[in-house]
Amino acid sequence: SIRGVPVRLIDSAGLRKASTEAERFGVELALDAMKQANLVLIVLDSSHELEPEDQELMERINLDEIPSLHVLNKIDLPGKLDENKLPQSVVKTSATTGLGMEKLNQAIAQRLVEKNLSAPEDALVASARESDCINRAHVHVERAVDAIKSGMQLEAISVDLRDALSVLGQVLGDVDDEEILEEIFSRFCIGK
Repeated sequence: SIRGVPVRLIDSAGLRKASTEAERFGVELALDAMKQANLVLIVLDSSHELEPEDQELMERINLDEIPSLHVLNKIDLPGKLDENKLPQSVVKTSATTGLGMEKLNQAIAQRLVEKNLSAPEDALVASARESDCINRAHVHVERAVDAIKSGMQLEAISVDLRDALSVLGQVLGDVDDEEILEEIFSRFCIGK
């Protein structure tokens, strides 16, 4: 989640000319993912000159009208890339030092919100693994509800809620289950 906007990141290898069949397949997958993406981050290394493959990728994205954001990384190193060859809307970052990461998060969220994205009703779950996680979380929540109805101790109920949060965390990313459980049980006196 970036600034409250749910984001699924797909990290592709650099899109270079492939020398093996496996590399060609990987490049094709990356290109297909780009065409379906709501936003493509074009990450360039500021410590190296712009390579022909980088220029070709930027032209292809522009030609296909794929929404993109250019990220100039490694700004903590001496720069060799001619920034005049880049669009004006470049976010400068250093993954090593964290410099510019807040601006990058802001730019990503702004671009996605500008698109006014909403998921289709039939596109809530993207994979069989996620579907399985959601189903397991549902089972844990049902157990917790049954435990509440039967008057079980809150400590016992929290076990199923913690398990549900853990499973959902596998889908959503980091979930601070301690903080959520503390909020849930803040209105109850455990042990009475």
